[in-house]
Amino acid sequence: MDASLPTVAQFFGACFITLNMTFVLYGISVAQGYEYAFFSKSRDSSYIKVMVCLVLLVETIHTGLVIHFLYYYAVTATDNPALVLHIAWSSAVKLICESIVVMLVHSFYIRRIWIVSGRKLWLVAILAPLLIARTAFSLSTAGLMYVHDNWIGFRDSALFTSAMSCTLLAVTDFSIASTMSYYLYVGRGAHESTNRLLHTLMAYCVNTGLVTMFCSFITLGMFVGFPERHIFAGLVDVGSKLYANSLLGSLNMRTLLRDIPKPGHSLNFNTVVSTNIQFGSGPIPSNIMSVGKQIEIYQQTSTMEVSDATRRTTMEHSFHE
Repeated sequence: MDASLPTVAQFFGACFITLNMTFVLYGISVAQGYEYAFFSKSRDSSYIKVMVCLVLLVETIHTGLVIHFLYYYAVTATDNPALVLHIAWSSAVKLICESIVVMLVHSFYIRRIWIVSGRKLWLVAILAPLLIARTAFSLSTAGLMYVHDNWIGFRDSALFTSAMSCTLLAVTDFSIASTMSYYLYVGRGAHESTNRLLHTLMAYCVNTGLVTMFCSFITLGMFVGFPERHIFAGLVDVGSKLYANSLLGSLNMRTLLRDIPKPGHSLNFNTVVSTNIQFGSGPIPSNIMSVGKQIEIYQQTSTMEVSDATRRTTMEHSFHE
């Protein structure tokens, strides 16, 4: 064995651990997809249903490619150590699948921002180019894997495209999470249940955005700092699964939206009391006057509740388009 060649354990050990995490995340994606198919999809547009099917299909293909990648380096390369530095064909295809998943998920969030913001095209004009540029750099990195047949040559030539891909991905994550959180924040109302819902959605947007953003930076750091360990390849695959779970989780969160009781309106009581006041004869008793004051207060409260219900309906509508 050539002493200059890294062993399978040195080259592939950390990557093996991270790649096994992708199977756990894929299982969660399948469970989320099952919940969506049977409990959450009834009111969705065809766009969302097709997108969910595409994400699950690409993630399934991606998982199969991860299995091939594992077998190639953990089994095949054991008999021929020279294959450790050879780029398996599944490596580039895995990266292409990751690019497709990220593009689909970010497109969904950008579309939601467009709806929640009142269809402001200038926001789309800022976010969409970031996504397009990131996808271009990611696909360029995948293309370089076909140009070079070994990891050493690839790392030297793909440093710029990989750095730009990871950086733009982190910037896009931060921009989408912060923009969505802003519009959720300004959509708060006077009703406590609506505010609780919006706070939950804000926390979800921020947390998922931070997780994927940190994953991008860690991937870049591992690619630059530990190129011989190959852990960056495993982190890219973990990131793909995180994006799929982020999308499916946000769609299934609408169950929470429906479970929160909406404000009620005692219209029958209001009508009965108003009729008694209008058609009653003689002076109005003091107890009826007291009820009248209560009705006035109730009408003011109802106005706030209807406003909050409108905000809630707008947010829910953005989940279904």
